[in-house]
Amino acid sequence: MSNKQGYDISQDIVAPNSIRESPLLDTACIKLDIRVSLVSLFTKLALNPNDLMLDECFLLPNQVRIPQLQFVASRTMFALPLLPYISLPVICETFKFRLQIPIYCGYRYKYTGSEMAEESTSDYKKASSVYDFTVKDGQGNDISLEKYRGKVLLIVNIASQCGLTKGNYAELTELSKKYEDKEFKILSFPCNQFGSQMPEKDGEEMVCHLRSAKAEVGDVFARVNVNGDEADPLYKYLKHKQGGSLGSFIKWNFTKFLVDKAGQPVGRFAPTTNPLDIVKDIDKLL
Repeated sequence: MSNKQGYDISQDIVAPNSIRESPLLDTACIKLDIRVSLVSLFTKLALNPNDLMLDECFLLPNQVRIPQLQFVASRTMFALPLLPYISLPVICETFKFRLQIPIYCGYRYKYTGSEMAEESTSDYKKASSVYDFTVKDGQGNDISLEKYRGKVLLIVNIASQCGLTKGNYAELTELSKKYEDKEFKILSFPCNQFGSQMPEKDGEEMVCHLRSAKAEVGDVFARVNVNGDEADPLYKYLKHKQGGSLGSFIKWNFTKFLVDKAGQPVGRFAPTTNPLDIVKDIDKLL
């Protein structure tokens, strides 16, 4: 499954023995409570099942995987035009064949009532620009965004183990080199909120990861949350100024915000938007 922007699900799922239809499916799913299974799996993966998960959980019958000798859980984003869908494998037993069959279930994010209430009373709305915010670098030092006054900024939440990582790292690196002598800077914020796909710790571990990936993604800051009560104030401000489809919440890794030389957020780009596709927008601001 892919959307018109070209996101290929195979970036996240490599299952040469996958089959689209199987007589095992109906047998394995008899009396299956999908939500309970997902919550159980979330707990096992050390994820926090909460009200970000819709009651609308569903089976994905075209993603049934034949049992492998070594089964590895795969967390996948279905980058549909409007809503991000996540699939997670649930092990279902079928006694008829005495097999354990991993069947993919899906859920999607929603903008939570608690997040809306929290953000409605925050001071971030009083900010006049991104220069009013202070963030942490990888060593825990306070960095005022005032230092970037007069520069065009591309602010992005990065992850190391996402299907979008390789392409975004490569194109963000290309952007960094292209505008090396211009008033332009990429600000990268590691985020582990989406499928725990940014496990690297701040500091040397993060530096080593980026060096190994040959990723030059601008100035890299400490890990942040981008959604929920603990979201970084900068991200609350960015979402307030540049809302997204069906709610302003960040939908996935590599959501991009473009900020002009006056510190005003002027553009927001989906995770599936390639960094190089933003070049024309950047050039207009330089």
